[in-house]
Amino acid sequence: MRAKYKLILCFFTASLSFAASASNFLYSSVVLCGPAGVKSWTDDKHPDIGAHKYFYIHKSKDKKIVVWNDFYQYTNFNEITYPHIWTQNGGITSLNYSAAEGIEKYVLSIKNFANSGRTHMKTLLVDLSSGTFISRVAGFDPTMGVCNPIEK
Repeated sequence: MRAKYKLILCFFTASLSFAASASNFLYSSVVLCGPAGVKSWTDDKHPDIGAHKYFYIHKSKDKKIVVWNDFYQYTNFNEITYPHIWTQNGGITSLNYSAAEGIEKYVLSIKNFANSGRTHMKTLLVDLSSGTFISRVAGFDPTMGVCNPIEK
């Protein structure tokens, strides 16, 4: 089981370094949103099962944003292409961001290579003043939880 955790951690780390080197992204703040607040992946027997419930929102001082969710990265400054492999559906991810009346809205999009070929969108609404979020994918029940800033 440790080997599976290490493989997932390596993939996550490699994904982050690819995005950072590809566009010189340097984050200045991170907010973690999920059903249980701050997540400890080391305590999970199957960390991949719950990854879709957590959102790591990275922001830079020049208004670039990277959101990590379900082992994909979504950015507001370029599209990221993922190959279709056995452990992950391939696709092209992107992010649209807006804010109004204290609510931050993130629309995470993935153009799916496999299966349907359609674009799937997940909407994430974050209220940092109350430390809460709601996430919605069409056809599924919404997910709600808490958001916490992570010290860099």
